[in-house]
Amino acid sequence: MLICVPVVIFVLAALAAIAIPTFLNERNKAAAAATTVTLPDAVDGLERLRTAEADATIEAQLNSLPTDLLKDAQGAAYSDGDTHTVWVQVARFNRVVNPSDVDEAIVGFQKGVASDLPPGVTATERQDRPSGPLGGRISCTTLSGETTGQICVAVDSATMLVVVDVAPSSSIDPDLPRRVREAVVHRTQR
Repeated sequence: MLICVPVVIFVLAALAAIAIPTFLNERNKAAAAATTVTLPDAVDGLERLRTAEADATIEAQLNSLPTDLLKDAQGAAYSDGDTHTVWVQVARFNRVVNPSDVDEAIVGFQKGVASDLPPGVTATERQDRPSGPLGGRISCTTLSGETTGQICVAVDSATMLVVVDVAPSSSIDPDLPRRVREAVVHRTQR
């Protein structure tokens, strides 16, 4: 009789080990299918820039994205018309990504930021930020020097969003990437 208890526990543990990842994968597939990305005319009180220079910069950035990994890529710049500009790029993944893929995307992005900064700009601090109801991860790097602000990436099982927030160092808003993401990434309930 006592031998039956460990056997039952082992069988239940084995079933849970199979069922839980399957359930999570199906949930992520449903979330990805219900996800769309759109860029509004305004984000967080900043108006969308519609200039030839901004459009050319965005187009060059979007053309450099890996199309084998991403689809539906969009980008825009938003500004208060003075000292605050936010550049946004968003895309959906071609497949549902798992948590280790999310972590890998964050690490790759951070390495890219560290190696691609323009002269006179340094990355001074990296930290994760609250991701809000969309889940996933948001990771930001603070910029200082000739350009101040933050560059952030938000990644979940369906989307990747990059926010470059160029602002005076005294006005960096740590919650801005989450709010931008919630304005751009839309998930319908199924």
